Amino acid sequence: MSRSNVALVTSSEGDWEGLYVDGELVAEDHSIPTRWTMLLLAKEHVEVGTFSQHEVDQEWLEENSGATMPHFFDDLPEDCRQNGETTP
Repeated sequence: MSRSNVALVTSSEGDWEGLYVDGELVAEDHSIPTRWTMLLLAKEHVEVGTFSQHEVDQEWLEENSGATMPHFFDDLPEDCRQNGETTP
C-alpha cells in the first residue's frame, strides 16, 4: 500500500472545509469532523504519508468556484497550496 498525501483546506471565514487525498477532493462540508475523516480514510484503505492544513481566501472561493472547493488541490491558489502546515 502506498502512502498518500492528505490535505485539509479551510476557508478564511472558517465556513467551509475540503479534504483532499493525493490531490483530489474526497469530501467537503461546513465542517469535517476528525472521526468522520478517520473512518473515510480507513474505509478507502488510505495510509497517510503526509498531512497538511491550508487556508484559502473565502473571496477567492466565491469568485472562482461558487463557494465550494475545487475538485483538484492544484486548482487552489498557489499561496494556499504553498503556505500550509505539514505533518510528516
